[in-house]
Amino acid sequence: MSEGKNRRTNIRFRDPDNTVVNLYIKEGTNEIPLKGLIVNESFKGMAFICVGNIDLSYGAEIFWIEAENIITECEVIRCKEVEESVYSLAIKIKE
Repeated sequence: MSEGKNRRTNIRFRDPDNTVVNLYIKEGTNEIPLKGLIVNESFKGMAFICVGNIDLSYGAEIFWIEAENIITECEVIRCKEVEESVYSLAIKIKE
């Protein structure tokens, strides 16, 4: 990658309403719910902040509950602990 080149291919949109996003993680047959506060989003994913004990690594599968019958499969592209039990996550929609 050349220096100064923007690695992002999609425009990010800030969420002025601080919308809560509902997700879940599958562990075997269990679905573990997860809520986050959206920081920004694009057409291919989003970044959000959540609180709790989260053990997600790059490439982990996560499911975004967009509406009652709309669940979108996503992939973790970043999970960073910013404070104790406070995480910054970025996910992308699987194609």
